[in-house]
Amino acid sequence: MKMEALKKAQAALEKTKATLEKAEAELKAKPKDENLKKKVAGLTSALLKAEEKVKVCEKALKDAKPEKPGEDSTGELVRLKASSTTGNPSYYRCGLRFGKSAEDYEVTAEVAAVLEKDKWLKVERVK
Repeated sequence: MKMEALKKAQAALEKTKATLEKAEAELKAKPKDENLKKKVAGLTSALLKAEEKVKVCEKALKDAKPEKPGEDSTGELVRLKASSTTGNPSYYRCGLRFGKSAEDYEVTAEVAAVLEKDKWLKVERVK
């Protein structure tokens, strides 16, 4: 999805550049035309905004990719069987809902460590 936004931004940038070049050529032919001067000023501003948008999209795409090729940003996944011991129908922890009966969960190692330390959860690792 971010790649599509980058492609759209690049296409808009190219279109704006072409339109600006065309308007500048017209302005050279008619240097006293005030409407063309305003058009060129507006297109110059639009070009700067389009360049900024492309940079933002490139940065977002770079930040979304893992640092090393083949490295998954989610980390190592661990399978757990967990249930709540609060006595309430449900208990929420780390964005997960736990009920009275044991359920299977697949979480990262960091989340598993947090859940195993929780005194209101009964947690067992599943292989």
